[in-house]
Amino acid sequence: MFATNCPAQNWCLARDILDDPKVTVPIWQSHDYYRMIEKYYDQVWIFGSPELFDAAEAYQMPEGVLQKLSIPVTCLSVASKIK
Repeated sequence: MFATNCPAQNWCLARDILDDPKVTVPIWQSHDYYRMIEKYYDQVWIFGSPELFDAAEAYQMPEGVLQKLSIPVTCLSVASKIK
């Protein structure tokens, strides 16, 4: 039986390093990707460790996208729990 009281959500899942920020930021700006993320996604998950590479800062994500960022999923924190 499916839950009928659970609202659907759209999540944007991305790895932390897409390309050099000097390349990625102009492309994302020219294609209006930041606005699309703000408009169409409920949450943004960036897979990686912000201690190693802060994608939000490097890719100059605007406040509207930052508000949708969830706790980063890091390979390091998951791996440390598997023993």
